[in-house]
This record gives sequence, structure tokens and C-alpha cells, in this order.
Amino acid sequence: MNPNKSDAKLSLKRKGECAPFVPRKIPIASSHVTKIKNDGIHKTKIVDSSGVSASSKYRKLHNCLPAELTPISNKTKILNSKRKSISLVELPSIQKICTLKKRYSKEQGDETKLSIIASKRCKITSLNSMEEFELARKVCKIFILHSWRKRRYEVTKLRIDAQKMENEVQNLNVQIVVLRNLLESEKLRVAVAMSDSGHLKQRLENELNTTDQLRMDLKRLETEKYTQENKQSQMEAEIKSLKNELLSLNCMNKDFKQKIETYDRDLNESREKEARLLSKLETGEIQLKDEISNSKIMTEKYIILQKKIEFPLFQ
Repeated sequence: MNPNKSDAKLSLKRKGECAPFVPRKIPIASSHVTKIKNDGIHKTKIVDSSGVSASSKYRKLHNCLPAELTPISNKTKILNSKRKSISLVELPSIQKICTLKKRYSKEQGDETKLSIIASKRCKITSLNSMEEFELARKVCKIFILHSWRKRRYEVTKLRIDAQKMENEVQNLNVQIVVLRNLLESEKLRVAVAMSDSGHLKQRLENELNTTDQLRMDLKRLETEKYTQENKQSQMEAEIKSLKNELLSLNCMNKDFKQKIETYDRDLNESREKEARLLSKLETGEIQLKDEISNSKIMTEKYIILQKKIEFPLFQ
């Protein structure tokens, strides 16, 4: 792998933006892969089942690979300074060739036919068909493994970018919802403000009409005040004259009171005299009534005596 990419991956791990990715082991027939991790850089060492390194065999296979793999190997040599694995665009052709060989070998099981097919595709110099097939399969798997290792970091980075984009999209959706709510609230506020402004305009017109009416009433009241002041001045003059008349009437009233007091005194004296006369008359009347009652009694006695006197005479 590229050390710059591995350093970027380590920096991402240190920041805590992504979880450590554990690769799944790919089984390789008749060979095993040993991984050595030094400062975030993965190194691979491929060893054959016999214990011999496969790099010497890969050099021999450079000129005996199939026609479909030769341009890829040339590309890998040209781009070896830039990258260590092929791209995913070039993988389908390699996988297709390997699967065709494997399927054909399983179906036929004939080494001679496999050698004939291999001889048509490449020139075999020092290897037989089975070794060529095994090495080609190993090369294909190495290419796939290298490309997978390269794409693994890209996938993790893309996942991080996708997660970031999802978070940004969620934040944007939340912002959109909030902004929509704010827009609706602002629309409601604008509608309320417009209705309030309409009401305020109507109230202003009413207030202006009332002010005009009040001005007219004020002018009318000022005229009424002027007339009332004139009337008040006239009334004050009349009050002064009436006060003078009242003073004169008070003087006359005092005279009349004195006269009335004298008349009351005379009346009381006359009443006392009349009471005395009435008491005298009442006593005289009582005496007369007594005399009349006595005279009646005397007359009755006289009549009785007269009857008594006359009764024996008639006998």
C-alpha cells in the first residue's frame, strides 16, 4: 500500500472518525500469506507450499502469461512507481480468465488439453501446464489481494465520507425543517402583522374622524363658552341688583318683624283678656246652670206640693 494513504488512515484512526477495519482472510491454495504491520503499513510475503519464494517463479512467468494478462502486467510495470495494485476496472478480465481456466480444468481434467490451450495463449519455456496454471492463479489472487487492500482504505474513506455526507444531509434536513418552521412562523407573523396593521389603519382613521369631531365639538363648546360667559356677566349684574333688592327687602323685613312682634304682643294681650273673659263667662254659665237646676227642682217641689194640696180638696 501507499505510505501516504496509510498515514492518512492512521490520522483518521487517531481522530476517531472511523473504526479499525479488520480484513477478512482470503484462502489461497498451496500458499499462505503472512502479514507484517509496521507503523500502519501492511507488507505481504507469499510463500509456496514447498517453501520456495514465489518471486523467482513470477519472473519466469512474465513471458508465459496469457494474452489477456500481458497488457495488465505491462501496465503494472509502468505504473509500479505510482501504485502497487491494479484498479477495479481491470479486475473483471483477470477474474474471467482464471474462472474459465479453473472451470475448464474441472470439467475436462485433462492435462494435455490444458497444456494445448496454454500453448496457444503463451509460449511455455521451462514450466509445465499445471505449474503455469497454479502460478497464474496465484498471480490473479495476488492482483486481487493487492487491489482489495488498496480499495479497502478507499472504501473506509468513502464510508467516512458517506457518513459525513449523511450527517450533513441530516443536518441540512433538520435545518430545512427548522427553516420551514421559521418560514411558516414568519408567514404567520407577517399575516398577523398585516392584519394588525389593517386594524391599526382602521383605528387611525377612526381616531382621525374622532379628532375632527372633537375639534368641531371644541369650536362649538368655545362658542357656547363665550355665550355662557356673556350670560354669566349678565347674571352677575342681575345678582348684584338682586342682592341690593335683597338688602332693601331685609331692611323692610326687619321693620315688618318689629311690627309683627308688636302685633303679636297685642294679640297675646287680647288673647289673655279674652281668656279671662271666657273664664268669667264659664263661671257665670255654671252659676246660671246651677240656678236653673235649682229653680227646676223648686218648681217640681212646688208642683208636687200643689198636687198634694189639691187632692184632699177634691175628695
